[in-house]
Amino acid sequence: MASSVQQLKRQFLELLRQDEEFRLAVRAYLGLEDIKTSLDRLLSATERLVDATSALEASVKAHSERITALEAAVRAHGERISSLERAVNALREVAERHERRLTRIERDMRAVRATLDRLSVSLEEEANDVVQHLLKQKGFNIATAPERFDKKFEFDIYGTDGRVTVIGEAKVRVGHTTVQRAAKRIDEALRLWPHKFPGRTIKVIYCLRATPEAVAAAENAGVWLIESMRERGRSSR
Repeated sequence: MASSVQQLKRQFLELLRQDEEFRLAVRAYLGLEDIKTSLDRLLSATERLVDATSALEASVKAHSERITALEAAVRAHGERISSLERAVNALREVAERHERRLTRIERDMRAVRATLDRLSVSLEEEANDVVQHLLKQKGFNIATAPERFDKKFEFDIYGTDGRVTVIGEAKVRVGHTTVQRAAKRIDEALRLWPHKFPGRTIKVIYCLRATPEAVAAAENAGVWLIESMRERGRSSR
């Protein structure tokens, strides 16, 4: 009996080796084909899962690198913003210092302007007083004062008695160009307003200091130059 079983086994195994049709029939009978198909499907699914996992890992790595780069960029921008804030604060401090300096300068300028205005008025008053005094010594009793013909033509000294007209300017310091400009302005005013210049016209400049060139220019231009209550040049005669 045992030998029959052994023989049967050998025959069965021999058929499995040699007979493919028999082998397939046995596989189908045992359900091995379904198992193989399931295993193949499981293997394919596993491979797809592995591929998806690899792709996901690569994506996660890429995102992680991007996040790291973004964090570095944010830190860099933060440092730049901090640097800009420090620079802005420094500029604000500089601006505040300059504003304080400008405030002091404006205050000083107002004081200087007020002083100059007072000096200008005083110089004009002194000029008219001296001119009137010197005119009286020459036999002319003419009252003089500042005169405004229009916004362009204003003169510190002006007066007329109908026979003689005196017109000119009062300056702290006079050079030859000042004399030339004053003579030109007086000539232009004479052309525009001849009725304001009856009789003989005397061009005059009163100053506290006159250069030698100014004295020569006054003589050439026929300007009566008075320096600190003293007549200068031949044109004074």
